[in-house]
Amino acid sequence: MANSYIYATIRAVLLNYNDITDIVGDRIYGITRPQALPYMPFIAITKVGQTPNNTKYHNSTVDNVMVQIAVVGNYDQIILVADVVRDALDNYIGTPNNDYPYIQESVFQNQVDTAELDYMKADTLVFDGVQTITQTYMMRMATGY
Repeated sequence: MANSYIYATIRAVLLNYNDITDIVGDRIYGITRPQALPYMPFIAITKVGQTPNNTKYHNSTVDNVMVQIAVVGNYDQIILVADVVRDALDNYIGTPNNDYPYIQESVFQNQVDTAELDYMKADTLVFDGVQTITQTYMMRMATGY
Protein backbone atom coordinates (compact mmCIF):
# COMPACT_ATOMS: atom_id res chain seq x y z
CA MET A 1 0.00 0.00 0.00
CA ALA A 2 1.12 3.54 -0.62
CA ASN A 3 2.74 5.57 2.14
CA SER A 4 -0.26 7.92 2.28
CA TYR A 5 -2.27 5.03 3.75
CA ILE A 6 -0.09 5.18 6.86
CA TYR A 7 -1.34 8.72 7.51
CA ALA A 8 -4.92 7.81 6.65
CA THR A 9 -4.88 4.83 9.00
CA ILE A 10 -3.64 6.82 11.99
CA ARG A 11 -6.03 9.67 11.21
CA ALA A 12 -8.97 7.25 11.04
CA VAL A 13 -8.03 5.73 14.41
CA LEU A 14 -7.89 9.18 16.03
CA LEU A 15 -11.18 10.31 14.45
CA ASN A 16 -12.91 7.44 16.24
CA TYR A 17 -12.37 9.17 19.62
CA ASN A 18 -14.96 11.81 20.56
CA ASP A 19 -12.65 13.21 23.26
CA ILE A 20 -10.26 14.15 20.43
CA THR A 21 -12.78 15.36 17.85
CA ASP A 22 -14.72 17.38 20.45
CA ILE A 23 -11.64 19.61 20.75
CA VAL A 24 -9.84 19.44 17.37
CA GLY A 25 -12.78 18.53 15.12
CA ASP A 26 -11.46 16.91 11.95
CA ARG A 27 -8.26 19.01 11.98
CA ILE A 28 -6.00 15.97 11.97
CA TYR A 29 -3.46 16.35 9.19
CA GLY A 30 -1.01 13.94 7.62
CA ILE A 31 1.11 14.41 4.56
CA THR A 32 -1.30 17.03 3.15
CA ARG A 33 -1.71 20.04 5.39
CA PRO A 34 -3.30 23.44 4.78
CA GLN A 35 -1.05 26.03 3.12
CA ALA A 36 -1.95 28.66 5.70
CA LEU A 37 -1.71 28.16 9.43
CA PRO A 38 -4.69 25.97 10.39
CA TYR A 39 -7.20 26.80 13.08
CA MET A 40 -6.03 25.77 16.52
CA PRO A 41 -5.92 23.27 18.07
CA PHE A 42 -4.94 20.62 15.51
CA ILE A 43 -3.01 17.38 15.22
CA ALA A 44 -0.18 16.82 12.72
CA ILE A 45 1.01 13.31 11.87
CA THR A 46 4.59 12.91 10.59
CA LYS A 47 6.24 9.68 9.50
CA VAL A 48 9.89 10.03 10.56
CA GLY A 49 11.10 6.59 9.54
CA GLN A 50 10.06 3.39 7.80
CA THR A 51 12.14 0.23 7.62
CA PRO A 52 11.23 -3.13 6.08
CA ASN A 53 10.98 -6.37 7.99
CA ASN A 54 12.29 -8.63 5.21
CA THR A 55 12.49 -12.39 5.46
CA LYS A 56 15.31 -14.50 4.08
CA TYR A 57 13.49 -15.17 0.80
CA HIS A 58 10.89 -12.42 0.42
CA ASN A 59 10.37 -8.72 0.61
CA SER A 60 8.63 -7.37 3.65
CA THR A 61 4.87 -7.06 3.81
CA VAL A 62 5.21 -5.55 7.29
CA ASP A 63 7.20 -2.39 7.95
CA ASN A 64 8.41 -0.80 11.17
CA VAL A 65 7.14 2.77 11.00
CA MET A 66 8.19 5.54 13.41
CA VAL A 67 5.51 8.21 13.67
CA GLN A 68 5.32 11.53 15.50
CA ILE A 69 1.97 12.97 16.53
CA ALA A 70 2.08 16.72 17.26
CA VAL A 71 -0.83 18.29 19.12
CA VAL A 72 -0.69 22.07 18.63
CA GLY A 73 -2.68 24.81 20.37
CA ASN A 74 -3.50 26.16 23.82
CA TYR A 75 -1.82 24.03 26.49
CA ASP A 76 -4.97 23.50 28.58
CA GLN A 77 -6.69 21.95 25.56
CA ILE A 78 -3.81 20.03 24.05
CA ILE A 79 -2.78 18.28 27.27
CA LEU A 80 -6.23 16.65 27.31
CA VAL A 81 -6.00 15.73 23.62
CA ALA A 82 -2.48 14.32 24.03
CA ASP A 83 -3.67 12.03 26.83
CA VAL A 84 -6.48 10.66 24.65
CA VAL A 85 -4.13 10.28 21.65
CA ARG A 86 -1.91 8.11 23.83
CA ASP A 87 -4.95 6.11 25.00
CA ALA A 88 -5.93 5.63 21.35
CA LEU A 89 -2.54 4.66 19.90
CA ASP A 90 -0.49 3.04 22.67
CA ASN A 91 -0.76 -0.75 22.27
CA TYR A 92 -3.29 -0.34 19.43
CA ILE A 93 -3.78 -3.45 17.32
CA GLY A 94 -6.16 -3.59 14.37
CA THR A 95 -7.46 -1.42 11.58
CA PRO A 96 -10.12 1.32 11.64
CA ASN A 97 -11.71 -0.42 8.64
CA ASN A 98 -10.70 -2.81 5.88
CA ASP A 99 -9.55 -0.01 3.56
CA TYR A 100 -6.49 0.70 5.72
CA PRO A 101 -3.35 -1.24 6.62
CA TYR A 102 -3.48 -3.47 9.66
CA ILE A 103 -1.48 -2.22 12.64
CA GLN A 104 0.16 -5.24 14.26
CA GLU A 105 1.65 -3.22 17.07
CA SER A 106 1.80 0.39 18.23
CA VAL A 107 4.12 1.28 21.09
CA PHE A 108 4.43 4.70 22.72
CA GLN A 109 8.11 5.79 22.76
CA ASN A 110 8.20 9.27 24.31
CA GLN A 111 6.55 12.67 24.65
CA VAL A 112 8.04 16.16 24.45
CA ASP A 113 6.23 19.31 25.56
CA THR A 114 7.48 22.39 23.70
CA ALA A 115 7.33 25.80 25.34
CA GLU A 116 5.24 28.65 23.97
CA LEU A 117 5.82 29.52 20.34
CA ASP A 118 5.19 32.81 18.57
CA TYR A 119 4.13 32.28 14.97
CA MET A 120 5.04 35.19 12.73
CA LYS A 121 3.52 35.97 9.34
CA ALA A 122 4.79 38.89 7.29
CA ASP A 123 6.40 40.36 10.43
CA THR A 124 3.02 40.49 12.16
CA LEU A 125 2.25 38.45 15.25
CA VAL A 126 -0.44 35.95 14.24
CA PHE A 127 -0.54 33.58 17.20
CA ASP A 128 0.61 34.01 20.75
CA GLY A 129 0.69 31.29 23.38
CA VAL A 130 0.80 28.35 20.97
CA GLN A 131 2.35 25.22 22.45
CA THR A 132 3.09 21.77 21.07
CA ILE A 133 3.07 18.29 22.57
CA THR A 134 4.83 15.74 20.36
CA GLN A 135 4.52 12.01 20.91
CA THR A 136 6.56 9.33 19.14
CA TYR A 137 5.26 5.84 18.36
CA MET A 138 6.87 2.78 16.81
CA MET A 139 4.32 0.85 14.73
CA ARG A 140 4.44 -2.41 12.84
CA MET A 141 2.14 -1.98 9.88
CA ALA A 142 1.09 -4.37 7.12
CA THR A 143 2.05 -2.09 4.23
CA GLY A 144 1.87 -4.70 1.49
CA TYR A 145 5.24 -4.01 -0.16
